[in-house]
Amino acid sequence: MSTETIGTELVPATSNAPTTSLSIPSGIGYFGSIAMFQDGQRMAKMFAFSPIVPETFAVQTVKRIKNELGKVISEEPMTKEEYNAEVSTKIGTCLIALDMAARLNINPLAVMQNIYVVYNRPAWSAQFLIACINQSGLFSTPLRYQFSGTGDDYGCVAWALDKSGERLDSTRITINMAKQENWYDKKGSKWQTMPEQMLRYRAATFFARAYCPELTMGMQTSDEVIDIESAPVVEPKAVSTVKPVVAKGTVPVDPKVEKLLAAPTPEQDDADIPLFDLISEEIATTAPTRAKPVFARLSNEIAAGQRDGKLTEDQAVELNQQIKDRLEEI
Repeated sequence: MSTETIGTELVPATSNAPTTSLSIPSGIGYFGSIAMFQDGQRMAKMFAFSPIVPETFAVQTVKRIKNELGKVISEEPMTKEEYNAEVSTKIGTCLIALDMAARLNINPLAVMQNIYVVYNRPAWSAQFLIACINQSGLFSTPLRYQFSGTGDDYGCVAWALDKSGERLDSTRITINMAKQENWYDKKGSKWQTMPEQMLRYRAATFFARAYCPELTMGMQTSDEVIDIESAPVVEPKAVSTVKPVVAKGTVPVDPKVEKLLAAPTPEQDDADIPLFDLISEEIATTAPTRAKPVFARLSNEIAAGQRDGKLTEDQAVELNQQIKDRLEEI
């Protein structure tokens, strides 16, 4: 029997075997049998090497080197080991996307184009979730939105009619709720610049959770993940009276870190502060005499944060723009 290479794995070729039409059982997907898994791998390989899939799913052959403003200034070829790891990772990622598309009965490319990795967690775009609701056939009308109230009580309800004609309403989302949940006041919040759109998105998300949770597959929207992860989480902690010892080396300790270590409090715990806010604050407060080396370091942190899912693409662009604006001021 001949074999064909898929990533770094060898699977039996089926060119001489009888062809059969494989259906994807609901709830099992491509992981229901070896035959379905092998077929899924072949399809995933095709997507992984396609030039039109998003970068999260596409196999890369070079490493991109960026400058302090986040712009690509050069590219380096990957080593053989790096490339093999890249192929295996992207084929696995594409296979998961294919499985999700099969469960939702939608185009795989649509899934790939509407999944975002935020803080290392996959999330749907809100627009895509709304489209899934409208195309699901579960309701007799598309999703509609009803606005009411003024000031902080200004809010939105997402609604649709079910097959029997009964109106189904989402939880009413208001500006006051956004403020109480700490979605509104964080840095870079879209709630302050486009409140109506954010009210629509959040109301639609609540509607999906209440009436068609199978469409979300347990995933949040990218807007939700950003809001929730960015909200400060304060838990009771015992404040240690022992000051930690920081080993001195060739790398200077940031004054902010020294201050945090000297008097640790729950509010000062870096783990509770979003990376976007930390970097944005340091950009704004860095002295002009130290700007060049500090901004070079921050640009690397921005690139690493985006790669690790701690920053969205929009957040990375905004932070790089803040660095550029500050350099122009200096």
